[in-house]
Amino acid sequence: NNGEVTLSTTGGTPVFQFSQDNVTFSNQNIYPNLNPGTYRYYVMDGNGCRDSVDATLNSHPQVNMAAV
Repeated sequence: NNGEVTLSTTGGTPVFQFSQDNVTFSNQNIYPNLNPGTYRYYVMDGNGCRDSVDATLNSHPQVNMAAV
């Protein structure tokens, strides 16, 4: 659970706020300590316009080692 998503915006009108549930918004745009999976994030600009994006975190393959 060490994945991280950092959200950035283009366009729109500042100030931007971000959310994981499309209900509670804050200026926090970094979401740390995530497990592999797909997450949906929402942004709301200063005019109340909203958009969303999906972010997929992949797991790294496990390393296996054997003595020969």
